[in-house]
Amino acid sequence: MNALIELLSSGLGLKIGWTLVHSIWQGAGVALLLAVVLQCLAKGRHNVRWLCACGALALMIMTPVATFCMIDGPVPERPVIVVSQQPAIAVAPLSAGDDPREDQPAREFVPHEQVTPKESVQPFAARLAVWIAPGIPYMVSVWLAGVVGMSLWHLGGLALLVDIKRRGSLPPDNAVNEIFARLIKRLGVRAQVRLAESARVAVPCVIGWLRPVVLLPVSAIAGLTPEQLEAVLAHELAHIRRYDCLVRLLQTMV
Repeated sequence: MNALIELLSSGLGLKIGWTLVHSIWQGAGVALLLAVVLQCLAKGRHNVRWLCACGALALMIMTPVATFCMIDGPVPERPVIVVSQQPAIAVAPLSAGDDPREDQPAREFVPHEQVTPKESVQPFAARLAVWIAPGIPYMVSVWLAGVVGMSLWHLGGLALLVDIKRRGSLPPDNAVNEIFARLIKRLGVRAQVRLAESARVAVPCVIGWLRPVVLLPVSAIAGLTPEQLEAVLAHELAHIRRYDCLVRLLQTMV
């Protein structure tokens, strides 16, 4: 553990740590800006709002990268206290009736050491940086542990989706296929989409973005009218046309 902390205390570890610190207020600022924009576009087209959200996601990627490139990596140091000693001063004692103009035997007087701070006043940001700096290596180690844990979690979910896509799915009947093919042509979906029924899913869903598959629960098909089924299929094809699966993958990586 100590070796890891020493490694994270190096230049690269410090740059990552300060990038994480700055990403907190940067991410909050981007989220606040997006909230204001979406509020102004409350009655606008849904696609415009979706593009604004994607733009905010891209901005949350670019700001930490730019911050990492701009940070030099040194840890802010505490203000230096300068200890100075005044030279010895010769002082002549005076007694009652003495003329201060007359020469008197001098005695040596040595003042106490004076401690003078080099910087008596520091900006709040500098004081905050000094307070945060010792915890930077621990912050980076916790962040790395979170990255590893979440990566394993998402990889497990991806493996489960691939297994659902490959096994336990059956082609639907011809009537459903005809509705599906008609919707693909009407919506202008260019991807090669496959429709399948599955007993392993509880709700309709789309898996994949290169070769997407629309999975329908077996029980749902039997309980829907043709109009309802068409609406459900159109909804899933809209996800494919808008590349929502790809955006979700990028969001997970971020």
